[in-house]
Amino acid sequence: TWDSQRMTAIDPWNLAWGKLFGSTLFAWYGGLFCLLVFTVSSFFSPKSYRFLELLLSILFAGVFAQATTLAFILTEFAKNRDFGKLNLSSYSVAGIIFPLLFFALVAGAYDARGTMQWYSITLRPMEMMLYSSVYFCLWGVIGFYRAMRKELQFDTGPWVWTLFVFGLMLYTAGFISNNDELDRSQWLFFALYISFFIGMISFYLMAFSEPKSIVDIRWLTDKAAQRKWGDFFVKLPTWFMSLLLVVLLCSVLLFMKASMHAALVDGPEWLINFVQFSPLAFLLFCLRDLGVILYVNLTSAKKNRDIVAIFYLIILYALVPTILMVTDTESILPWFFPVNSAGFLNSVLPVAAQTGFVFFLLYSEIYPAEKFSGSTNILGDHSQS
Repeated sequence: TWDSQRMTAIDPWNLAWGKLFGSTLFAWYGGLFCLLVFTVSSFFSPKSYRFLELLLSILFAGVFAQATTLAFILTEFAKNRDFGKLNLSSYSVAGIIFPLLFFALVAGAYDARGTMQWYSITLRPMEMMLYSSVYFCLWGVIGFYRAMRKELQFDTGPWVWTLFVFGLMLYTAGFISNNDELDRSQWLFFALYISFFIGMISFYLMAFSEPKSIVDIRWLTDKAAQRKWGDFFVKLPTWFMSLLLVVLLCSVLLFMKASMHAALVDGPEWLINFVQFSPLAFLLFCLRDLGVILYVNLTSAKKNRDIVAIFYLIILYALVPTILMVTDTESILPWFFPVNSAGFLNSVLPVAAQTGFVFFLLYSEIYPAEKFSGSTNILGDHSQS
């Protein structure tokens, strides 16, 4: 019934709420009985408010998981609409795993006193879990609504996704803000590095999730060449904004390493290991992998193009390094895997060469006529004559 629903006059907001709580009403109806039993039993506890906090946390986390799952399902529809019926069971499994990982993260962040610090705020773990579940529930609903707008051919733009990733960086940095081992400059460097990794994760997540079409890429490059930035940013994929955040954070980290190197290496050993990694190498690996993902998607007509790209990346990140370690050629391991304390010549330049080669292949695939510019000029002159 989805194709007929897309053709109706229902706006994205009402359709999103209908899918979120309308088609899943039977599941919520059964869950309400469990919630009712949980609520009644909590009043027999001397600290019943804590059980009510847990109840609300589970409720909001459930909405967050459901909204996130539906958003990814809509993204999968857009990416593989031409391949018939889709197997969406993996998204249902992901909808169960996401809240479990979230609860594990928050539950593991409190100290022995049963409290936790988030920036300068002291909270009980259950309080932090409740506030966090509300926060991510709101973002989950917003993300599902934006996915619904995009499915119904409304312009969305990448700005809401950018705001979410930036907010996630600030949220995560709050958990390490009161580390007694770090001074302020060391904490700022470590927080920016964590944000850098969050940006990379969001980049890979959306690079594999979003549709990748040669028509869309040509359209974007043409709009950029014509400097029609309004049209360009409206259609810009969200992975590009995540990559832009990664580039900005990489620049800041390189500046901090150059200007505050003495203060950074004076910290704990685990921080020194972070300092020894090159953020520029991580950025180049991201760009190389982006080229591989796009090239596979543009040159293959199969349904599981992204799975093929993942297979190639597994070869680059797992199989090749394993062969190098077995054959005692670990000196060139930084060419294929990020390694700390690797020099500029042995880490950055080889990855930059790989990135350039992949993007050369990608450019040749997007604009194949450029390879035959001489013949196109002859044809053009003949047509004019």
